[in-house]
Amino acid sequence: MSNHDHILHAVARRLKLFRETTRLSLVQLYHLIGLSNATLSRMERAIGSHHSKNVEILAEAFGVPELDFRNENTPVPSRDELIKSLKAYAKKHDREVNLEKYLQKSNTAYFLDSYLNEGNLDTYQTIKEIRMGIKNEFEVELRGPDLSNLMKKRVEQGIVEVINGEKKNTFKYKRKVTG
Repeated sequence: MSNHDHILHAVARRLKLFRETTRLSLVQLYHLIGLSNATLSRMERAIGSHHSKNVEILAEAFGVPELDFRNENTPVPSRDELIKSLKAYAKKHDREVNLEKYLQKSNTAYFLDSYLNEGNLDTYQTIKEIRMGIKNEFEVELRGPDLSNLMKKRVEQGIVEVINGEKKNTFKYKRKVTG
């Protein structure tokens, strides 16, 4: 692997790590910093070559020196520090983005997926029961329709199955057993 390829892959891994730490999607990151979704996707997959200006923008947005962003041996700042930096970057560059809305959606997906991955949905549960389970497991209260919408997506993705609940227009969900 050439030095150029090594740097390309290091930046790809770092971008993915920083993005996953913030729990933001590529599209959400695009809205926050202005690099196109296609550019971010190519960078994260180590496809093509990275313009140093793009790496500079990412480092500034995440609040780290560019060399630290490129260096896989440098620890990633905490999620709170990264969010604070992204907010400051968006404000400085007049990016009119509701980061709180992104974070709420990202958190809902994160907690739901963690709940599913820990085997907490082995029996059929209503949305209310799932919400209470997440609250008990992670000490976080999820509000709004995001959880219902995410459950519908998880059904479409084949991760969970759904049956009709006892009451009209209610559903119960259970993690699909694969194997």
